[in-house]
Amino acid sequence: MLIPIGHEEDEVRRWPWVSLSIFVACILVYYLAGLEEERAEERAAERLTEVVEFYVQHPYLEIDKDLEGYASWWQMAYQFQDGLQGIDAMPGLEDISMPVIDDEDVGPIQRQLEQDELDGLTIDWREARDDVPIRKWGLVPRDWQIGDLIASIFIHAGFFHLAGNLLFLWLSGPPLEDVWGRPFFAAFYLAAGVVAGLGWVLRYSDSDVPLIGASGAIAGLMGAFMVRFWSAKIRMFYFIFFFFRIYSGTFSSPAWVMLGLWFVSEAFWAASLDSIAGEWGGVANLVHVGGFAFGAATAAVIRHLKVEEKVFQPKIDVKLGEEENTVVEQSHELRLQGRLEEAFDLLAAELRSNPRNQDAYLALWDVSVKRGRPEDGRAALLGCIRHELRAQEPELAIAHWQELGEHLAVVEIDLELRIRLASAMIELELDDEAAELVVDVDENVALLPVGVRARLARVAALSRSASAPALCEPLLADRAVPEETRQEISELYARAKAQGLRAVEDEGEAVPDDAPLPLADEAPAQRVLQVMPAIPRQLTGEKVSVDVAGQGSRLLPLKNVQAVAAARIDEDAAEVYVVVDLLVDSLFSDKEKIRTVRFRSNEFDARDLVSSIDDPHQALLAFIDNLLAVSGASPIPDADSVKGQPFYGFGSLPEYENIVFGFTAG
Repeated sequence: MLIPIGHEEDEVRRWPWVSLSIFVACILVYYLAGLEEERAEERAAERLTEVVEFYVQHPYLEIDKDLEGYASWWQMAYQFQDGLQGIDAMPGLEDISMPVIDDEDVGPIQRQLEQDELDGLTIDWREARDDVPIRKWGLVPRDWQIGDLIASIFIHAGFFHLAGNLLFLWLSGPPLEDVWGRPFFAAFYLAAGVVAGLGWVLRYSDSDVPLIGASGAIAGLMGAFMVRFWSAKIRMFYFIFFFFRIYSGTFSSPAWVMLGLWFVSEAFWAASLDSIAGEWGGVANLVHVGGFAFGAATAAVIRHLKVEEKVFQPKIDVKLGEEENTVVEQSHELRLQGRLEEAFDLLAAELRSNPRNQDAYLALWDVSVKRGRPEDGRAALLGCIRHELRAQEPELAIAHWQELGEHLAVVEIDLELRIRLASAMIELELDDEAAELVVDVDENVALLPVGVRARLARVAALSRSASAPALCEPLLADRAVPEETRQEISELYARAKAQGLRAVEDEGEAVPDDAPLPLADEAPAQRVLQVMPAIPRQLTGEKVSVDVAGQGSRLLPLKNVQAVAAARIDEDAAEVYVVVDLLVDSLFSDKEKIRTVRFRSNEFDARDLVSSIDDPHQALLAFIDNLLAVSGASPIPDADSVKGQPFYGFGSLPEYENIVFGFTAG
């Protein structure tokens, strides 16, 4: 006896959820079917006894061909009844007397009545038999439906049948799921089972024996495994009983050898049992052969066309954050050889063509430091910090910020990143570091949108920065600031004053508590909001599908969204709605036109986007929360209001735009 117990490709990069789901589904179906099986089989046995008993007592009637075998055996049992041992153990047989009715004594009317009764008993038996789970969900070639091709894959005849299939599923499924991706793997598994089942139906189209079990689909996995991992060593456990001695142990052999031998064995038995396999039941070797051949052929096509490298792997790598970094590896080799300039140029070119390659950012910074010119890698490391904050990795972002400070005396940083980095520091209780970031603000704060000023003031007050007075007091006096925001800033500012504002040293001089922020000498150019009205249709992965007025359907990658704003608009008391803006351009850029994709809640039903929620308002809140979570964008004016806890209310869209963004649509 040979049993596979493992192989070299058993390490996967992420949980094989599809394989696990199939595993659990087979166990669950086996358990549920077992609850019903005993009762259903008893009912079928009772109906069988009734119909055969009636026929044996009326042998001149015509019996259904599916019952001829049962009837012949029972007739033989009656003929040799006196010589049989244990006949009383046979259900119903002990109470049946030998037939006494002769064909010649029965008239045509009575015969027809008796035939009708036999036919009725036969129908009752068929209905009871078809309620047995194995037959109800199995694939019966003579009478099958499309759904049976799928259902039969998940039902098994007994514990050892189930355990054997699950063993081979667990050995061959996860590695394929890891390299092919979950969607294709799931489709391939079902396709292998369907193809194997169809082959059985075509070969034994007149058979009334149900086909059950995941063997065809799992044989497909085994065929694909043999081609994809042909040289992987499979560990086998052997158990041999020879001349009253037991020999056991383990050995390893390449996949193409063990699985190839298994396929040859199955093909031999399929050919040997071909004439009776469709009638007697047992192991459906032909299904194994069909599934294995389908799996091997599919894997061979994928390898030949390089589908895995071109399609599957790039998508998986993006999700895993493990994009191939051959350029980074090449730059590392150049750096070891002392060819720092070449390494720098190689990485810079890579980032121009692939700005999402985070490893390249870090490598470029490292090369810049080695060259003695860290300022050349400043932008690269800042880009990496942005990504880490967006990916909810504040500790790593702060560590890289501190590394920048160790190599550069002055680090220029835009206001948006400054706010987000300071907020992350406050969450990690690094208030001193956050205060240092906020006190050096050199933007024209008075001309910034109210929402941005509120975020900046909030960070200053929470960190007890010396800049808090200059940021909080103008907001508290501004009537355009929503009352909820004004009250929050007032409480934070009072708490910071009570605890004492922090004096932050700058070139040896302490910044006084009442030091105002430096303002720019010139006002920025007039800015406008460029609004693109749209209706969201579907949120999938990292993209949202939208219908844009006059342009048709578009896909908006959420990684391009810089900020999300939301508010309640009450301009028409009869129709209050929520406006949601996805800003494609940062408010802190120097662009005169800031682009935004705008949704209005009265133009779409959020329940179509979040199917698990029935309440429209709750569905809208969940949709906005998903947008923020996936994009990692900044909430404007603040997280609570954008998430509707509650929404800020405005009398018109221009009022909302002016207060939240600082300028209106052009």
